[in-house]
Amino acid sequence: MGRTIRDPLNDQLHYLGLMVNSPCMLTALLYLALTTQEGSGPAFLDSFQTIHVPLGHPMSSEDLKISVLVTVGSKNWAVKSVRPCGDPVKDRHRPRTPGRVVLPGTIQSALGGADWNPDGEETQMVEAAPGVYELVVILPSGNYEFKVARNGSWDENYGVGFVPGGGNFHLTVPQKEPVKFVVDFNAKTVLNSIDQPSQVRTLNSIPVINAVPAQSRYQVAEVTLATALPASSVDSDIEVKVGNQRKRRVYCRDVLDSPLFNYAGPLGTAWSPRETTFRVWSPASRFATVLIYDSEEGPAVMRIPMTKTPNGVWVAAAKGDLNRKYYQYEFESYGEKRVTADISCRSASYGSRRSQVVDLGSTNPKPWIKKLSKPLSNPVDAIVYEASVRDLTVSPLSGVPLEQRGKYAGLGRFGTVSPGSRFSTGLDYIRRLGVTHIQILPIQDFLTSSKNEYSWGYATCLFNVPEETYGVNPNDRVGVISEVKEMISHIHQAGLRVVMDVVYNHTWPPQGKDSPFWQTAPYYYFRTDLSGNVLNESGVGNALDDDSPMARKYVLDSLLYWQNEFGIDGFRFDLLGMYRKSSVAAWTAELHRHDPGVLIYGEPWTGGGPTRFGKGAQRGLGCGVFNDDFRNVFRGELDGSAPGFTTGGGADRDSLVRALKGSTGPGGFALLPSESINYVSAHDNLTLFDRLRKSLPDNASVPRAIRLSCAAVLLSQGVPFLEGGAELGRTKGGNRNSYNAGDAVNEFDWQRATQFTDVSSYLTGLISVRKAEPGLRLRTPEEIKKRVHFKDVFNDFIAFSIDETGLGGPHSKVIVALNGSRLTQHIPLPPGTWQVVVDGIHASNHGQRLASGPIGIEPLTAEVIVQ
Repeated sequence: MGRTIRDPLNDQLHYLGLMVNSPCMLTALLYLALTTQEGSGPAFLDSFQTIHVPLGHPMSSEDLKISVLVTVGSKNWAVKSVRPCGDPVKDRHRPRTPGRVVLPGTIQSALGGADWNPDGEETQMVEAAPGVYELVVILPSGNYEFKVARNGSWDENYGVGFVPGGGNFHLTVPQKEPVKFVVDFNAKTVLNSIDQPSQVRTLNSIPVINAVPAQSRYQVAEVTLATALPASSVDSDIEVKVGNQRKRRVYCRDVLDSPLFNYAGPLGTAWSPRETTFRVWSPASRFATVLIYDSEEGPAVMRIPMTKTPNGVWVAAAKGDLNRKYYQYEFESYGEKRVTADISCRSASYGSRRSQVVDLGSTNPKPWIKKLSKPLSNPVDAIVYEASVRDLTVSPLSGVPLEQRGKYAGLGRFGTVSPGSRFSTGLDYIRRLGVTHIQILPIQDFLTSSKNEYSWGYATCLFNVPEETYGVNPNDRVGVISEVKEMISHIHQAGLRVVMDVVYNHTWPPQGKDSPFWQTAPYYYFRTDLSGNVLNESGVGNALDDDSPMARKYVLDSLLYWQNEFGIDGFRFDLLGMYRKSSVAAWTAELHRHDPGVLIYGEPWTGGGPTRFGKGAQRGLGCGVFNDDFRNVFRGELDGSAPGFTTGGGADRDSLVRALKGSTGPGGFALLPSESINYVSAHDNLTLFDRLRKSLPDNASVPRAIRLSCAAVLLSQGVPFLEGGAELGRTKGGNRNSYNAGDAVNEFDWQRATQFTDVSSYLTGLISVRKAEPGLRLRTPEEIKKRVHFKDVFNDFIAFSIDETGLGGPHSKVIVALNGSRLTQHIPLPPGTWQVVVDGIHASNHGQRLASGPIGIEPLTAEVIVQ
């Protein structure tokens, strides 16, 4: 561990004040107006020699030629220079009108502003009609991302599909030209003159908004110290005073990224019957204490002082058996005491206020099937089925006993059938489908306003704690851990693997006294701007700062904990686009080191902030990303009625071919087909059934379109992903964002499922065909190019053949035809004996009928013919 560094402050410290007299009385008066008593927020130590001070009122370089005082403890520290920093403030020409609409994104920097500013004047729109806003700007050639924000903040923002907090809109400008944007809050559409030229007409006289020249006034001052502070000073009282402003407390921010504070060892608790060791990283704390409790409520029964190591880790050991005892950390930092839970704990009280010591060995079920014996050989062999622990079995029609409905035990239960039928439900149903992986919506401890509130779980507080409301006995926190492990063990017993949906990109609460991350290391774990404002890149409050080494370590430690302690087989990352490529690469490599067959993928977009890990960033890293290009080709408009290929609307032919090839090759974003997660629907947005109903008012066509959509996913190169219940006609009544809509909207309706048995049987057959035909699961783009040959390519019909010679499969050649048109199409068959294994109604790797000569493909139908 090394030795503890002592504070070396001595009498040589001194104060350097810089004072420049104003050249005229007006400037002096301006200086007094700008500096007197301004600035009550904190300042930030971002290196051992740099402090950033938010000014409260924009100031110029001349304004900043004033006295600056820095004190460390009771001593003054010399200042070398003061300069303005950050983006310059511009004079605003357009008023901040109530309800104003702005297009924040990368468009703004092209117009001289700051990107992703929800109040940026350069992209503030003009109301052309009630609820309809327009903007015309001249944009250089390039690729842009943007969203729609109202009222000058991220509190109300819209993304793709006009979904609140949805994914970024994308725009490609081929050459410098005027671009008109139209946002219609009535129709819930966002159009532009490049992508929708027939709907957004070019004007003869274009009222272009020109960028406002930048002014030399800034909101943040950068104070450079004459000599660097010692590492030990990070827990000292540091203050800064600029001119006549109030003294500011200085918080340690980026300075904590110094290698001096990096720590590679374990954090949290290490239990044994004789002693429990506590470790927590909090370099800026002056003191730390472990508070031990007998229960979730009541006073502390023990206080254990902690010892600080040079890298900022506090350590304490408590004698005796503390299994199931509760604890908190009490930190003293920045002039106040902070009592909070342990961000690395494995169990916690209701509301996540107290952590709990756990003997993890006692939570293992018997038998404990932690892993399947045979690892996944390649991600393209996976077939992922998404479901929520609660939604799957909460209905009385699930056949699950009352006390287990919507619980971990319910998902892990065998032998359930829908009452009054022979229809298997829950785990048995998923097993019989033939999928390989169940992806479960978040089960990491999330916060709601009450114990009974419905939530998808995208509001994580403590990432190593299983959510207790899914437990049969939620008051037995250790029992909940056992129940999760037993669920996983039963899923493995069924021959399936488990993918966890993880939400490390943001936390809940976002900040403040109720956030254990904020209390442990204020301002450290989340992205902030120079002024200290938390950046809401997730759309729901904050954004993990994975540029910070200990934040990256926290995520990795948590992932490995779930992988090694619970036997989790894969991870689906929410808003993966928010992270740095280097972070994703490090996490992926380490997870693969522990389990070569681990399945890793995520969303290559954000909740409003810049995309750091978009489609293409995953190339060669061993992880995949959701292919929204694939989704858009087959689904059409996300939540609107504009049809796609599977609803008779056709698709761009090149895009269609790329989608079927796993987005590999020319124009594709994937290096390997395993990097493309192919899907048409998921828990977000309208269910597949509800979406198809909007394009196919004829109800009789919807089951056929569901079959075609599932076929598109399962007959394409890449990794197939299925929305749980899509094949059962699952409906949410048109609710496109049902995260808090309750069981009546979200539960699996198993009685309705019995009405879609022909569709679910079809999906079972499709899965069996995919598993039987290695040509549908090719590993490399070279193999795809060599073996997959497209014969008929139209915008509403496509046919291709796959040469399976030498792949070890049962057939030498496979022909796939997808008919997205409303007419029967015909294709010739080469000479020889052919067998239809998939048609519009049936699918089975045992085959349906023999075929020869030209064969007709019915409307909205997929067919697979093998030789």
